[in-house]
Amino acid sequence: MVHCETLIPEPELRAAEISFTTCFSAIADHCMMDSIKIFYKECEKMDLEKFLREGGIVVDVRTHAEFLAGHIEGAVNLPLDSLLKNLHRIPNRHQPIITCCTTGMRSASAKSLLEALGYTRVCNGGSFKHLHDKFLEYGTASI
Repeated sequence: MVHCETLIPEPELRAAEISFTTCFSAIADHCMMDSIKIFYKECEKMDLEKFLREGGIVVDVRTHAEFLAGHIEGAVNLPLDSLLKNLHRIPNRHQPIITCCTTGMRSASAKSLLEALGYTRVCNGGSFKHLHDKFLEYGTASI
């Protein structure tokens, strides 16, 4: 068996590993951003009036410190890393839920997790700033 190190000198091998890692990371980021765009489109179509009328909630999955730095009034702060431990705070699995975070990455994960656990009306609102602007367009800054 021939090892790569015997065919490719160490510096070139390390450079190739770094290039591959960077390329793979960029591809993964691109795929994740495409997924987030799909989730955003889902929330873009949502009727905020109906959402509010049906008792919808915004679940902000940022850390408590991030939440305190600015959030949508009335949002429930359930950090992604403790979401499973706090599901009792959203007991109705058929209640409309919009997840949000700083960029849309954690809220996409939260959406997927909630759906896997049987929540039926979840959409990813993306960043809380984007979602806040949507509420302002609708005519309210809170839920």
